[in-house]
Amino acid sequence: MQDKSPFPMMTIADVALWLGKDDPYNLTDSDLAEVKEKLLELRPHIRKFWTTAGELANLFQSGEVVLAHAWPLTYTQLSEAEFPVGSVSPRGKLTGWTDSWMISKNSRNADAAYQWIDYILSGDGQKGVMDVTGYSGATTLGAEAIGSDRAKELYMDDLSLHSQINMWQSVKNYDQWVELWNEIRS
Repeated sequence: MQDKSPFPMMTIADVALWLGKDDPYNLTDSDLAEVKEKLLELRPHIRKFWTTAGELANLFQSGEVVLAHAWPLTYTQLSEAEFPVGSVSPRGKLTGWTDSWMISKNSRNADAAYQWIDYILSGDGQKGVMDVTGYSGATTLGAEAIGSDRAKELYMDDLSLHSQINMWQSVKNYDQWVELWNEIRS
């Protein structure tokens, strides 16, 4: 089965948004050519295509990079290490995804899985995830657990922002996206 994960394909969608494409996941051959051209233009300025948030944090700390397209997890790691870092998100030009927990119908211990899901959706569970990752939580219980100031920092106080996020969607021409990404990385 082919991996259809959004990583690192989100960069292609981000560049499509920056180029003014309305639907960053429904790109024509011409759109992909424009994205490729922009990425090739930027390529000489790219130190490394990182694969983990920790790797990117290390690149910042070593001075190898000073600017990066990143996840909140890297910002959280750097902030906790007292590394001077800032973050900005271009309004209306955001991509994102959601993660979820699932229980297999063949689960040998569905009760334990349900207990885990109940915990992770609780205030304490959500707070734990948000504290470690810097990602927004999924419940009002989580927002209450972190307090109003932190909820504001994580955009949990104003859900209208979510309407500006272009959530990951599977793309019809995924193989072309993979080919484009592999050409840019090489």
